[in-house]
Amino acid sequence: MPAADFLLVICYDIPSDRRRLKIHKALLAYGANIQKSVFECRLTPRLRDRMMKRIMKIIDPKEDRVRLYPLCDDCVARTQIIGVGEITTVPAVYVV
Repeated sequence: MPAADFLLVICYDIPSDRRRLKIHKALLAYGANIQKSVFECRLTPRLRDRMMKRIMKIIDPKEDRVRLYPLCDDCVARTQIIGVGEITTVPAVYVV
């Protein structure tokens, strides 16, 4: 039985243009870019681990900040969007 997926909201503050671009490109493989430095990623635990390893290879932990906020199904159901946008759905294919 496959592991259940869950929604993560990921935001980052990275001063280096080079590392920021690398993180942005890496996260595009896992989810939707909903604002400049914010992603929604619907992942299995295995994909989350893979993504975390990739992030750790890119960032400088002394300068960069990456935050991951897991949202339970109840929280996702209560999410409100004001203006343009929609909640990330499960993608048909992950490219990693």
